[in-house]
Amino acid sequence: MVYGLWFGGSSYSLPTVEDVEFYDSVELAIDEFFARTRNQRIYPCVDEDSCSMQLFIDNDPRIALDPYPDFELKFKNGDVVKETC
Repeated sequence: MVYGLWFGGSSYSLPTVEDVEFYDSVELAIDEFFARTRNQRIYPCVDEDSCSMQLFIDNDPRIALDPYPDFELKFKNGDVVKETC
């Protein structure tokens, strides 16, 4: 299980713990990140300047006092990359 929080793009809002999303695997989180940047009708604020902080299940940001991401998903050169934090 992976938890995700979206940041950046053309939206100025900051995510909160209520915005946490759940994925069954890292691969599904990457697929969703890529799909959102390509679907501007449904996700108009998600673009290639966005990033998604990802935390594994032992760092549930809803209950952790100071959650720190395990990795980030970002766009580089038209592809999604996974960067360790």
